Amino acid sequence: MLEEKKWICEIILRLTNKAYYSGTDDHIVCPEKKQFKDGESFYATILHEMTHSTKGPNRLNRPEAKEHGDENYCREELVAELSAALCSYFLGFGSTICDENAAYLKSWLSKLEESPEYLIYVLSDSTKAVRYIFNQLGMEQMFEDDQPVLSEIEEIAA
Repeated sequence: MLEEKKWICEIILRLTNKAYYSGTDDHIVCPEKKQFKDGESFYATILHEMTHSTKGPNRLNRPEAKEHGDENYCREELVAELSAALCSYFLGFGSTICDENAAYLKSWLSKLEESPEYLIYVLSDSTKAVRYIFNQLGMEQMFEDDQPVLSEIEEIAA
């Protein structure tokens, strides 16, 4: 996908210490693979930023943050991290949520004072993002009949 530039927006790999999605320019910037401790970390970071790129009004239309750290910003970070973890799991290179994922999720969860149902909505957004990512990559068959959990999460949140 990276070599053939098959994502919905440009992914720029360069020597940098920061990965991000620019909604204004509709592109992802990510450090080069050699800058990561391992391939899993590199791909999880790309998947995290790919999830952010699905949030726009012409894609999955998740709420926009008004400022860094507000409720929608926290929610988007949770969605991106959970989606990256789910994609990693389904792709076979992340069998569990690693310590980095858990610490990142915990830092954003601590900023929210929401009801437990809030997590269902975050999971629903995450499953939609995972489906979107796999659909865009031509891998939608991953969720036809063998992944009922994604459908169940979406139904509970509806």
